[in-house]
Amino acid sequence: MKVGGVLGIIGGLISLLIGVVGYSSFSAIGGLASSMDYETGAQTMNFYSLASIALPILGLGGAASCFVKPRKKGISLVRSHQEGAILMAVSAAGILWLFGINALSLVPAVLLGLGALLVFNDLPEKSPSKTDLPGRREQVLSTDTATEPTESVRFDQNGMAPYRGRMIRRDGDKFHVGGVTLDSLNEAKKHIDK
Repeated sequence: MKVGGVLGIIGGLISLLIGVVGYSSFSAIGGLASSMDYETGAQTMNFYSLASIALPILGLGGAASCFVKPRKKGISLVRSHQEGAILMAVSAAGILWLFGINALSLVPAVLLGLGALLVFNDLPEKSPSKTDLPGRREQVLSTDTATEPTESVRFDQNGMAPYRGRMIRRDGDKFHVGGVTLDSLNEAKKHIDK
């Protein structure tokens, strides 16, 4: 999704530069049409000048929403990325409609459209949990006998894991709880449970 978002931002910035030029030219043509008492042409040119700025901003907003991470439970990350890809695709189609298919408008439209396709193809199937986020690799170790503690323990990339309010540190095949070194995870759990 990041590649699609980056392509969308690049395409949005290029289209914004083209849109500024289009805005000034459409405004000039609209001013000329209104000075000649041609109101329909003036209104059309005002619409085109507004669209030449609004469509690139729409594409930039869609590309930016591809980088959104959920801050609260219940916010669907997939929906946010889908909406961003739709905004980029609408912006690409609008730019082609507004400026026509030519070398100047094809570059940002292709970048925005390709970014939207990449985001759609790379959508996650579910919202990531804390352990799925980059930089948070964890290893799950659990016991499988009924006589020993069965609560699973998640070790982070530094070899640390919380268990019932205390920390277990894993160093190779040894486990440390406080100042005590133990041979197995079950012994470390039993030591904490005492």
